[in-house]
Amino acid sequence: MAENIRGGNNGNDKRPTYKYSLKMTLNVLNHLGLNLYSSIPAVLSEAIANCWDADASRVNINIDKDGEKIEIEDDGCGMDENDINYKYLNVGFQKRIQDGPVTSNGRSVMGRKGIGKLSLFSIANNIEIHSFKDGNKNGFVLNREKIEENIRREEDVFHPAEVSPENIEISKGTKIILTNLKRRITALDPHLREKLARRFSVIGEKEKFNVNINNIPISIADRDFYKKIQFLWTIGDENNYLALCGNRKEHKNYDGVIDSAKNLKLSGWVGAVEKSGSIKDDNKIILLTRGKLAQEDILGELEDGGLYSKYLIGEINADFLDLDDEEDIITSNRQTIIEDDPRYLAAKKYIAETLVDIRTVWNEWRVKYSTEKALKNPAIDQWYQSLKSERLRGYARKLFEKIQASPVENEDDRKEVYRYGILAFERLVLKDALEELNKIDSIDDMKFSSIFQDIDGVESVLYYEIASQRLRVINEFNKFVDKNELEKVVQKYIFDHLWLLHPSWERPTNDVYMERQVAKEFGDLDANLSAKEKEGRIDIKYRTAAGKHIIIELKRPSRSIEILDLVRQVGKYRSALQKCLKQAQREHEQIETICILGEPPTTDNVELNFVDDQLKTVHARFILYKALINDSLRSYSEYISGQERTSELKDILDKI
Repeated sequence: MAENIRGGNNGNDKRPTYKYSLKMTLNVLNHLGLNLYSSIPAVLSEAIANCWDADASRVNINIDKDGEKIEIEDDGCGMDENDINYKYLNVGFQKRIQDGPVTSNGRSVMGRKGIGKLSLFSIANNIEIHSFKDGNKNGFVLNREKIEENIRREEDVFHPAEVSPENIEISKGTKIILTNLKRRITALDPHLREKLARRFSVIGEKEKFNVNINNIPISIADRDFYKKIQFLWTIGDENNYLALCGNRKEHKNYDGVIDSAKNLKLSGWVGAVEKSGSIKDDNKIILLTRGKLAQEDILGELEDGGLYSKYLIGEINADFLDLDDEEDIITSNRQTIIEDDPRYLAAKKYIAETLVDIRTVWNEWRVKYSTEKALKNPAIDQWYQSLKSERLRGYARKLFEKIQASPVENEDDRKEVYRYGILAFERLVLKDALEELNKIDSIDDMKFSSIFQDIDGVESVLYYEIASQRLRVINEFNKFVDKNELEKVVQKYIFDHLWLLHPSWERPTNDVYMERQVAKEFGDLDANLSAKEKEGRIDIKYRTAAGKHIIIELKRPSRSIEILDLVRQVGKYRSALQKCLKQAQREHEQIETICILGEPPTTDNVELNFVDDQLKTVHARFILYKALINDSLRSYSEYISGQERTSELKDILDKI
């Protein structure tokens, strides 16, 4: 049996003595709140909640960056000496039980555990509190160092220093002054106003609860997401969000009823934005109870990895999670909920099931509005109309959805994505593999990337553009009449554009190790050349293509070279490359040498095929500069002239 008696024993105390007793020391403060909070918005939220419980209509948060000070002042009911001692300084005071669950003005009390006031120590080492009630001024100072000193001495009680009434200026409510701050105010979160606005649904004129930061009111507009909402889903009777989300394209409502018999109901909203990047740091659905944040991100807790979830933001009210006559399931830091409570599990289940439907609806709406937006581009509309069946158009709409969902901020870049997306679509048409579009979420998906991996090998669509570009390069060559100028241009392009030598050599293969080894061997050969040989040795390059190694030897177009000299020189380079391949245990691989000359090699031998036969001994052949240009020109011109459909597509892509 225990009696609720404050004060000491005056000698007449008849209270029974006990053999055992539970002792609470000040050290419990370390675990209850001195180090419990991690962010300034969370700390200030506790102070604002206390202002709400004090029936304040106005709260001013003044941040003095120069003075390194934060002040929180309200016009609430204030505290007298008894309130300070037996409520505020009574850690664990259960406000709802001992004062009632509703304030004098009919507000539902937010506070419950009686430890929120300790959160202030997370950002300040010195807390000075002034309060005014019934014509009396009271004030005291809580100093962290002095409290911790008492803790070290294992004392049970801490006596704050008093503040003289003459030093208290307020004539209503309570003022909290935070000094000796633990973090620099200059680095204060620039989004503090926005984050506080999102932690409460009661701030504003509607609830007659106005909160200001440096005399500027926090408003519902500070949440800064309503204008971004493209699609809106409301829960319960929350139609006021329709007006707030004025830019929305679509809306759907859910009743929010979890269990009508137990009166378990949710209310609020979930919205989807058009561009996920616009809510990168706020991609979450918060859960509120009694108008205050209780779970910072229920969306993250549900672990829904679907693409649609990256576009969601929302606020859901679940007041039944914090009822006065039921067990408290809010954790000590007031930002999360005990996860295995049946009420919370029921709320999560309803939200998860609702999100399944939201995902389906989102996909339908995205396709609709992605197509609408895409077809505003006349060239894309022309391509879309050119598709021969509704089946193809359906897949095209899917493509538009993926592209519109891509995280591309610059619209010119998005046009480029459309160009390559349409090319990829045409490739899939040829493969009859358009169903692949349904297997990907976005253009960032690896499956989508695979569509492009061999994109330049699709002759009927993409090769047309490649061929056109190559034809332009070849025509540039034809402008050079002077042979030496032509040789410089060929030297510039030939190494990285082996298609000039053979159309099947699309891309040179980079083999860094081999190229280093070959460069060393060729360098040693160069060092042994005579002055005359060096004069004739203009350039040599090494690359691999089409499963073989290519040595390219260029001679000045104006220079004449004797066939046997050329064979000896090429033979040396071939031997050097064979040495490298043998060291790499790749001696079985083929080597071909191509000599690009201005004139055919000279010879005194009258045999018809002597030159070709000599070059074959070292697996080499020669080609003249002019023949190189003419052969390539003819090859690509013939291809382009036969591609009418692709030519039409190319015109469309150019217009995009």
